[in-house]
Amino acid sequence: MSERIEHRLKVLGKFFDLEEVGRTAIDQDYIDEYYQVNKLAYSFLHSKEHFVHMGLTKKGTKYSEADLYAQVKEIDGIIDETDATNVLELATGRGGNSAWLAKHNPDVSFIGLDISDTQLIFAKEISGNLDNFTVKQGSFDDLSQFADASFDLVFIVEALCHSNHFEIVLAEVSRVLRKGGRFLVYDGYREQEGASLEQSEILAMRLLEVGVAVNHFNEIGDFLSAAQKAELQMETNEDLSMFVLPTMKRLERKAKIFLKLGSVAKVLLSIFSKKFSYNIISGYLFPTLIEEKLVSYRLTVFTKQ
Repeated sequence: MSERIEHRLKVLGKFFDLEEVGRTAIDQDYIDEYYQVNKLAYSFLHSKEHFVHMGLTKKGTKYSEADLYAQVKEIDGIIDETDATNVLELATGRGGNSAWLAKHNPDVSFIGLDISDTQLIFAKEISGNLDNFTVKQGSFDDLSQFADASFDLVFIVEALCHSNHFEIVLAEVSRVLRKGGRFLVYDGYREQEGASLEQSEILAMRLLEVGVAVNHFNEIGDFLSAAQKAELQMETNEDLSMFVLPTMKRLERKAKIFLKLGSVAKVLLSIFSKKFSYNIISGYLFPTLIEEKLVSYRLTVFTKQ
């Protein structure tokens, strides 16, 4: 049993009813409200480029805002390598990724898809200045607005975890990709499932999921198997967990500062929306769960067969 996890649950238990948090139901309405409530928080904690993902610190051990560009630069490399001309981003969010890529690839057409009205306000604003970036509303579970074999590259950054039907998403991606097209996924996964975990680990994992508005993190093996069934051949399965730790440690420090406020923190938590305050739980737990190898952050790259 992890003493570190036990300790962190004990600390959080002074401020939250952990069992109640764990019972929180996460559905699409909850996710939409989560992004609405956390609109200002994302603006404050992330970059002027509207990136809302984890940074990848591949040089040194200290977080830098430059680390937020790692994912788009890697995607940019794939675009160049494959001569992609039509690119689809699933769950584009605020549109920061596709906007950056569109600026650096003026001859490539980008479409950003998202279901959230709140997120699309930002995405439509920044896409308005780019002739090669179009924003559309829709779910990654249903890509029927796009024709078969219409994209050279599809990518999604830290959002497939929100889907309860990743098998459907993979099948849809396979359909809209041309033969030889690529699918890039940056996301978090469970490394271990319930039968092998202590009760404290199961609770900590659930609290993390609620804190980031995820119903259930996918188990990496299940995800790879489903991709294969969708005729998507895995080319890369890179564990980037250690590279996101500096970003997570930054959020962890902010959570610790808040919790040290003691009774003042309790008063503030009684005022805050739970969809905002539960971020403190995930920020406090995420680095430990990565270090305990219960969750991972990975880049997976697939090729359409």
